[in-house]
Amino acid sequence: MKFDSELVRRMIVCMPAVFALLIFGGLIGRGISQGREITNGYRVAAREAIARKDLEKAKFYYSRLVSTGNRGSEQDQFNMVSVLDASGDGQAASELLDQLAPDDEVGYAQAHKQKAAMIYQFIAKNGPSKAALERLHWHLRHGARDPSVESDLLWANYYLAIEQIDNAIGRLSSAANRNPDLWFEIAGLYRKIDRPDDAKRATNRAEAVAVQKLDGNPLDVMQRLRLADIMMAKGNQDDAQEILSEGLRLTGNDPAIRRAASNFALVKLKSIANDSGDAAQRQRFVLLNKAIELDPENQAVYETLSTFYVSVESETARDVYRKQLEKWITQGVSVAYAHFTLGNLLWLEKDQENAIFHMEKAFEMEPSLTKVANNLAWLLVHSETPDLQRAEDLVRLAIEKDAGHIRYADTLAAVLFAQRRYADALVQYEKVLPQTQGQKRRETHERLAEIYDKLGQNEIAKSHRDRIAEMSDAKS
Repeated sequence: MKFDSELVRRMIVCMPAVFALLIFGGLIGRGISQGREITNGYRVAAREAIARKDLEKAKFYYSRLVSTGNRGSEQDQFNMVSVLDASGDGQAASELLDQLAPDDEVGYAQAHKQKAAMIYQFIAKNGPSKAALERLHWHLRHGARDPSVESDLLWANYYLAIEQIDNAIGRLSSAANRNPDLWFEIAGLYRKIDRPDDAKRATNRAEAVAVQKLDGNPLDVMQRLRLADIMMAKGNQDDAQEILSEGLRLTGNDPAIRRAASNFALVKLKSIANDSGDAAQRQRFVLLNKAIELDPENQAVYETLSTFYVSVESETARDVYRKQLEKWITQGVSVAYAHFTLGNLLWLEKDQENAIFHMEKAFEMEPSLTKVANNLAWLLVHSETPDLQRAEDLVRLAIEKDAGHIRYADTLAAVLFAQRRYADALVQYEKVLPQTQGQKRRETHERLAEIYDKLGQNEIAKSHRDRIAEMSDAKS
């Protein structure tokens, strides 16, 4: 073979460039390697800081990590969301989560799932709206695609919110294969949509789970309560009572067990609600006192007493119920609730002065109870000497704590109307109208007609009166 000297010469000339390229490539590789080492170092340091519960250090390392050229991984950024939120920087956490899981683009699945959970919590607190449900569905589609229990539960809650019970049951059944406790909820949903055979099968599975777990841990309060509830659903009251009684013996003062036992006494009381005679009356008071002894804070006891009070026609019998409340007050048994209930009953008797006295006492003792603030406001606005400003302050306090309660909007509407603030009252009454029925709906139409007249909107006032006429025709 002929020696090609020219080729060798060209290779020698080019060798520095080749070496330079190799060296440059080595530098790049070494830079990438060092960059990875730094990134991993930040990541390890952040995780170690979290393990030590040093959130400031964790935030520092994650900040360095996500500020590098590639902003770290999406998982790093998602971890930083949790660190920011836990350290009290909620605004920054929310902004970063929005970047990872936008409302109009496909982002990071875990971030979408977390956003879906947050939106569902908002819906659970404030009620569903079309916009919130659409956002929830978007983030579920892009975040809850994995076959995890968490994803199944998020989808189940979505289907419950849009009242697709069958789809919710399907998702819960999928989750129940890994979390058998869910058969209890599934049984309840089957009962809700009147599928007794499916409800029975799910109930039997839930019972087996509860029995097994109670055998392993007799102090498992949740399983004990579930088993008692299952026995009640199957009509086995004696078994339910024994389960709860054993729970009281084992746990002593566990509040959940005491509340359940208190409610069980009320169930027995309602079973003799229609019985007449002195013996039945005595038994009712025995059960009422048993229920209040087990759980003095159980509002259902006071509601049950009020129901019996309204149902009896004899003034003598009503006086007995009022005296029972007075007895609880003097015994120091949940005095605020007793004052509240007594105030309501006295108002029914048109004893305004004493009704307001007891409602005031209830509010002074438990100002956090929105129901008390609302009812006191109602009494003040409808009394012979109304205190409209205080009534407004009270009902706005109730609304501030529980904005979704329609009765509070109705009370505020009455206050504003009494103050002749008709435009403001209109807004509240129109919130109330869609959620009323029967006589209350008729009264709301009447008030709205009156307001529209005062605002010079006679055609709409007439439309409300037409609705009233339609209701009268339908009734006749």
